[in-house]
Amino acid sequence: LGVTGLGLATLGTALTFFAMDPRWPWLMFGTFFISSLGLQGCWLMIDSMTADVCDDDELRSGRRREGMFSAVKSFALKAAQGLTFGLGGYMATVAGFDPATVEQSGLDEATAWKMKIALIGFQLVGLLLATAIMWFYPITREKAAETQRHLRAKAS
Repeated sequence: LGVTGLGLATLGTALTFFAMDPRWPWLMFGTFFISSLGLQGCWLMIDSMTADVCDDDELRSGRRREGMFSAVKSFALKAAQGLTFGLGGYMATVAGFDPATVEQSGLDEATAWKMKIALIGFQLVGLLLATAIMWFYPITREKAAETQRHLRAKAS
């Protein structure tokens, strides 16, 4: 579900390159739908993967530490959001966006092109990185089931 979801999100994001055109603004709804559908699978996987990590940690350490793992996950998500917002503003500046110039003469094509490439490119890089991480994630469905069997046997 995770790799498939990331694949859909990557497809939707890549299609944004073609859909982001003022002649056909309605095409963006399709790309948003595809991306959002894929990302929902990822959000579902995060909590499931956290539970698997907690089980694996309990098997190794003998202690339940869901609170610690949840806190780290929450902090990582917040830090990633903050970094994303900060980079967004920085990317607009690097692309040549100047609010004063835009207010006076509008957004020139070169700056709009650079912003489009930055917006889509950084998302694609992030999605491909996430796909690689998900692909090589060491806890498979089988390993998680085996871990749960060992934990049930220890509890008996």
